[in-house]
Parts: sequence; C-alpha cells; structure tokens
Amino acid sequence: MGPTGRSPNKSWGYWLAVLALLASPLSASGAGMAQTQFAMFYHPPTDGTPITSLSTEAKALIFTNGDEAYLNQMRAYGFNGPALEYFMANEASGPANLENASSPCGPYLFYPNNLAGVAGDFCTALHPVESNFLHNSAGRRLYSTQSWTDGAGPHTVYIYLMNPAAAGWQAYVGLHLADLMARSPYTGVFLDNLDLAPTRGQQRETDSDGTIEEYSSGSAYEASIESYLTAIRLAIPQELSLWANMTEGGNAVDAWDAYLPYLNGVMDEAFGTRWNRANDSDAWLAQVQRMERVLAEGKSFLGVGQGSQTDTQRQRFALASYLLAANENAFFRYANDANYYDAWWYSNYAVNLGAPIGPSYQAGGGVWQRDFACGKVTVDPKAHVGMIDANHSQPGCS
Repeated sequence: MGPTGRSPNKSWGYWLAVLALLASPLSASGAGMAQTQFAMFYHPPTDGTPITSLSTEAKALIFTNGDEAYLNQMRAYGFNGPALEYFMANEASGPANLENASSPCGPYLFYPNNLAGVAGDFCTALHPVESNFLHNSAGRRLYSTQSWTDGAGPHTVYIYLMNPAAAGWQAYVGLHLADLMARSPYTGVFLDNLDLAPTRGQQRETDSDGTIEEYSSGSAYEASIESYLTAIRLAIPQELSLWANMTEGGNAVDAWDAYLPYLNGVMDEAFGTRWNRANDSDAWLAQVQRMERVLAEGKSFLGVGQGSQTDTQRQRFALASYLLAANENAFFRYANDANYYDAWWYSNYAVNLGAPIGPSYQAGGGVWQRDFACGKVTVDPKAHVGMIDANHSQPGCS
C-alpha cells in the first residue's frame, strides 16, 4: 500500500479525475495547488536576505518574542500567511543549579523562547512549588543548558523540564499565553518540542538517569500532555492557531493521533531525510503517510528536510517527498538546524507543476509518483532520489 493506500495500478477513478482536471479552468491554469510553500523560522534571517524578498517568498512564519516589528514590516510588504509565535512547549528558563524549592532563586538571563524567559517571574511564580517540575530518580529537577557567544561574551541559560499535568504550571502557561496573545500581532502559537514520549526527561537532560519520577509509563506521560494541551487550548482565543513540533515519539503513521485533536498544525522537523542521514524506505513511507493523515484532517503540515546547503540531491529528495502529498495547507523548508537564521532558497521552490491530478501512487520498481497538470514528481526512497519534472506542453497545462 502506498502513502494513500493506492494500488500500483491506475484505476478508472484516477482517469476520471484526469478528465475532470482537463475540463476544469482552475486546474488548467495550474493555479496555486500543491506547490511549494516556503516557511521561515525561528527568527528573521541574518544572511542578507532582503525583507522584500522574504515577504514574497515565505508563506508561513514562526518567529520569537521580540520579532514583532519585523513581522509587521513583512505584512506591509505583502506577507499574509500564518505567523506563529514560538515558545518551548514544556520548559522554563530560570537560575542555574536549582535542585529543588529550597535552592536560592535569584536573577537569571532573559531568554525569550519560553514563557518564564519573557515574564521573568520564574522565582516567584514557579520555583516555590515543587510539583511544577519533573525530577530524576534522585528527586532533582531535570534540566538542560543552552549556550552561545555574542558581542557581550559567552552566555548560558538553564532550562527546566516542567510537569505538564501540574495545576500550577498549567495555570501559569494559560495566564501568560492569554496575556501575550491578546496584545500580539501573531496569528497563533507554536510549541517546540511537544514530546510524544518521556524520552527527553529519561535520557536527554543534563541530569537524566533513565527515570522520570512522576511518570513510570509512556501512556501516563501522553495523558499528561493531553491534559496540558487542553489547558492551553482553553487559554488562547479560538481564532488563534496552535501548532507544535512533534518530538521524541516513534515513527508510526498514527504516532501523532492522540495530540492532533488539540492542534491546528504540526511540524516534522526531519521530514524525508531524517536527521542528517539517509532514511530507510519504511520510515520514509510512514512519514509521507503521516503527512497525508494530517492534511486529510484539514490541519496544516510543515515538513523540514535536514541537510547541508550544497547537497542539492538531498534537497530535491526532501522536496519531492513533500510534493507527493502537499496541498494548500502544506509548507516546506530545507535547512540545517545549525543554520536556521539563513533563508536558503532553491529554484525548484518556484517550479509550477499546476494542480495535482490525484494522489500519489506506486509506479513500479519501488518508485512513488504523483501527476500534476504541468508535470510529475517521482521519489525512489531506496536510492534516495527525487525528481521534480515540469512539462508545460501537457494537455490541460497553460
């Protein structure tokens, strides 16, 4: 079965769809359907990309608190897509080395990618209540650090992993998000690192030891995140979108299903290419199927192909994989997580394939294909090769 469950052979329904497409003036024009929609995140570019160009090229934005003036400028230059404000989903920045509520809590570095960094009230609002935090087997708060150097010298921030089911943490997030979004130019909220499993706390924090004291099972942790998402959804106005980067879960087609009812959009941050390595064909197929599953529910999808800027074969493979399923709610970016401030632009983003004739299908030899009014896309997941072929001489393409 393929990404859509189609058989390798083209059915009568497929050919009827072709005839309908050729008879449709909208489709014949190839107007705007399933083309590449570039997304920029998590800050405005610092590589010299003109704001006038980005305002035209970008169809979706995820920016951080403090980038509002740039967003407003982009709108003045014509940008009118979704613009989401970035926040870490379940983490809060605070002073260093706070093992528990008895630790002295003082000033800490402003870090606007999380609500406690924006508000600056970690010590008074979160620190005194130990149940707000997740802990390792020794009862110490789980944390990570992030470091960088700028003109003022080296900096390090401490990021604490919070308990998503804690009433105090949920109330804190609800109150601060509602206040920020009430006076914000953004059209929605983006939650980074919305974990599908407790792996981050068990293995990836600085003081991880294999255990999260509060949650002994993945199902209990998942239920706590659902409770947390319910609180967030109730806190922000319904007209605002809620998107999330889905992390730490398995690669099953239905891995995101439990959280989707609470979300308007999702990111797959290593779509098609995984994290700077070749994706096996089964994992690739699951990602494409999952993308189709999200879009079929009318939700937005942002696929990010990871790789080096000069690896054009890898970029083309990731983009072709995206185009196998893309519709008007799909967005894409090829990037490297170390270079998100660079707005890499590729000429194949502008290729006009026209409207899709139908869903993707298996064309033979392990190759997947999708046909468009003005061309086709093919992907060989085993060879890691994708092709985007425009043919404006096709009947029905003008």
